[in-house]
Amino acid sequence: MPIVNSQGNPLIALTTTLTNCLLPSLLNRLLSTAKRMFCNRELSPVSKGTSMNRSDLISRLADLHPQLQIKDVESIVKAIIDALTTTLSNGGRIEIRGFGSFKLNYRPPRNGRNPKTGERLEVPAKYVPHFKAGKELRDRVIKGSYATSGNSNQSVV
Repeated sequence: MPIVNSQGNPLIALTTTLTNCLLPSLLNRLLSTAKRMFCNRELSPVSKGTSMNRSDLISRLADLHPQLQIKDVESIVKAIIDALTTTLSNGGRIEIRGFGSFKLNYRPPRNGRNPKTGERLEVPAKYVPHFKAGKELRDRVIKGSYATSGNSNQSVV
């Protein structure tokens, strides 16, 4: 017998069931894996000085969790990013212990200039996303070889 919601829609009911029951545990496991990837030296996903994009993250998570297919990992990463985006767009704050927190910073309206014409214009107020690294991530970056190898423009005090 198919699962249906009060309006008789099986897809919405299945999505709700997955979101409420299965997705949180998978999200928690993948978030903890992603946190370990960035905070533990032995799980460093990229060599120093390189960057990581969404597809690199998906392939690394798929390698660390061979029981999951790449399509599953893609949908989970998409769900995580969508949840983060939705929370921020609704004015919420996100905290991942040891990794960091995301919040919105308010920028008041100000006077600006068009650099091409020099014309004055009013820049409206807006909210911009802000990331603050957690203590564990900051310590990892400071103790890591990247910060002390001369590749950083700032000195470590």
